[in-house]
Amino acid sequence: MAEIATLIGAQNKVVPTGSIKVDDNKISVDATDRFKTVDDIGNLVIGASDSGVITRLKDIATITTDVPEDDAYYLYNKQKSDVIAVYFDDSVNAVSLADVLTKTIDNYSKTLPEGITANTVYFQPTDVDSSVNGFIVNLIESIVLVILVIMVGMNLRNAFVISFAMPLAILGNFIVMKLFGLDIHFVSLAGLVVVLGMLVDNAVVVSDSIQTQLDAGLDKRSAVIEGTSSVIVPVFVSMLTTVAAFASLLTLPGAYHQLAFTFPSVIITCLVLSFLVSIVITPLMCYFFLKKKEPKKNEKGEGKLIDTYNKVSAWTFNHKLITFVSSFAIIVVGLLLATQLGFEVVPKAYKDVITITVNGTAYEVTVEETGSVSAPAAAPKAAPKAAPAAAPKAAAPAAGAGAVKVTASVPGKVVKVAASVGQAVKAGDSVIILESMKMEIPVVAPQDGTIASIDVAEGASVENGDTLATMN
Repeated sequence: MAEIATLIGAQNKVVPTGSIKVDDNKISVDATDRFKTVDDIGNLVIGASDSGVITRLKDIATITTDVPEDDAYYLYNKQKSDVIAVYFDDSVNAVSLADVLTKTIDNYSKTLPEGITANTVYFQPTDVDSSVNGFIVNLIESIVLVILVIMVGMNLRNAFVISFAMPLAILGNFIVMKLFGLDIHFVSLAGLVVVLGMLVDNAVVVSDSIQTQLDAGLDKRSAVIEGTSSVIVPVFVSMLTTVAAFASLLTLPGAYHQLAFTFPSVIITCLVLSFLVSIVITPLMCYFFLKKKEPKKNEKGEGKLIDTYNKVSAWTFNHKLITFVSSFAIIVVGLLLATQLGFEVVPKAYKDVITITVNGTAYEVTVEETGSVSAPAAAPKAAPKAAPAAAPKAAAPAAGAGAVKVTASVPGKVVKVAASVGQAVKAGDSVIILESMKMEIPVVAPQDGTIASIDVAEGASVENGDTLATMN
């Protein structure tokens, strides 16, 4: 059998004939392999007698095409299937390619032989488009709510002047993002939502200061100059402290830096632009729209809100000890509760996709959707087979010349090392668990034996054909 396998491999060997350089990439050009059909394999000459009689492979064997039972495979509607995954380049807008991909899949389906169909399991552009649209709606709602709050707390003229600062800062941020090559995505939109309330802080302080000067009897030009100059330093320091707080996120290392870089960048840009608008545009708007408030007849006090604040402030000064003790207690309780909170840098994103990995015996798994539960209940797991006791590492046999390699069948990431060095395994037992295309795929032992070495660690990225472990 070994000689026949060697003959088949030798006569079907692909020999590189050269390469083509395209831009910065080099593409190898290989000669077409010899075998095209089952008949080609059957006609392979494996020997000849002294009298010149030729023996072909089909004379001594039956040749068929089949899928090895020990290979990992995918099931779609209870049918064995192949998976084709399309990965987008960082510079490609997945949403804009949705129609092109759908049309390409439809055209490809028409070329398939009868009995073979192409189905879409997961279509990312649809999810991305839905999520981005939802985020934009939330952003618009947030802007409207902020403007309404300003109108409730101030008169209509002041609210208009202050609200004008928000779109200027946001649109100016988009210009800066374009100049620095930043994209609009979940992280940048989240930064905009977070910074919305801060965008009007500086304008509120400046406009209120100008209004105070107007009410004191100054003319418009003098009120604008005096009102702005009296608060410009506090406003600048306030902006600077907030910028410094978010700038710390720019120092995150590795992958977290790539993920979170846009978030503080958008916030810092908006805050700086908000400050510039508040000291340049807001004073000009105040000059044209604000006017001196005329005191209302029969008006008692300074208003319900200010009267309430004055009462609370007077109470705190009359009960200094209680105020200090209460503030200190809040700090202590907050610190204690903070130690009990879970910490997760990047939380998992839960989607309506369930991945079930079955090793060994096939199980019938049914997932039913219920209207009263947000997530389907997990089906009871079958009792796992007891793993053979791992032998001491010192007794683990070294991988010799006859060692069998356990290789990756798909590119992915190692999420679990299911076996240990020295452990006895049977053919089909899981050795390494890979995550590929949002699914967990077990890499199994090709034969009975003992694990001689584990060549990868959890979290490592592997390519198709990479050696993950060896066994004797």
